[in-house]
Amino acid sequence: MENYLHYYRLNRNRDNFSEALDYYILYTTMKDSIFSQESKEKIAEINAKYQLDKIENENQILKKDLKITKTRQNLYIVSVASLILVIVLFSFYTVQRTRTNRKLEDTNQQLHLAKNLAEKQSEQLALINKMLRHDLLNNFAAIISGINLFKADNDIQILDEIRSKCYNSISIIKNAKEITLESYQQNDLQKISLQDILQKVSDEYHELKIGEIEPAHVFANEKILSVFENIINNAKLHGKADIVEITAKNVRDFCEIRISNNGNPIPHELFDKIFEENFSYGKSGQTGMGLFLVRQTIENFGGSVYVEEKHPRGVSFVINLQKAD
Repeated sequence: MENYLHYYRLNRNRDNFSEALDYYILYTTMKDSIFSQESKEKIAEINAKYQLDKIENENQILKKDLKITKTRQNLYIVSVASLILVIVLFSFYTVQRTRTNRKLEDTNQQLHLAKNLAEKQSEQLALINKMLRHDLLNNFAAIISGINLFKADNDIQILDEIRSKCYNSISIIKNAKEITLESYQQNDLQKISLQDILQKVSDEYHELKIGEIEPAHVFANEKILSVFENIINNAKLHGKADIVEITAKNVRDFCEIRISNNGNPIPHELFDKIFEENFSYGKSGQTGMGLFLVRQTIENFGGSVYVEEKHPRGVSFVINLQKAD
């Protein structure tokens, strides 16, 4: 291209304008061609840079968007985790508070029951003290009176009465001890053979008559022996009975035990009262602590006890105990 320009200038200086024009045209054509190619390359280069910058900017924007999205996701995860933690903590707090409230309620209930039990035991001990004083004073008065009569009349039968009052006093003290233990102890019920219990009673009371006994196991404990002893002693000492018979039969879910005697009858209107705590009846005026203990023990076994008239003479104590078979 520079040669064309040189020849153009040389011919012009020589005034050879025709050749000078030809070289100039060749020069300008080549020049335009060269500059046109450079422009295209320049434009292509610029366009390539633009595209690269555009792609880079888009990548930057995508990276920022991705970062923002990731940040939002992290915030969402943190928010959800925080919410779950709050819910868990609230649930734990609620459960703990509920448990604490239940424990407080249980404790208050136990304290209330303990208070009621203590009050009941206090009342029962006061009643036992009253019953002891009343019955023992009556027996001691009868013993002193009997001693004076024996000194005056020297009647041997009076000694038998004195002996009876002494044994009765021992029985009263024993019953008071049983009632006190019953107030403070809560023995578990056991499966007990009725035949074994009656055999022990029969061994102690040789004059006792054992009638028909249907085989059975009942829910009770060792205090059942005291029940039979009290009823038998009551029949002999207060009812003046010389015959005491025990029978037993199964009635559905219960075992019905009858302790019958031929002693003095009990008025019908007193059938329900003789088991009361402060009941007093008869010449001796004794409170009948033994029968109160009988009812208390049988009811603790989940059973019942009542009195029926026996013909032609005497009464029957009917005990119903839950069968364990």
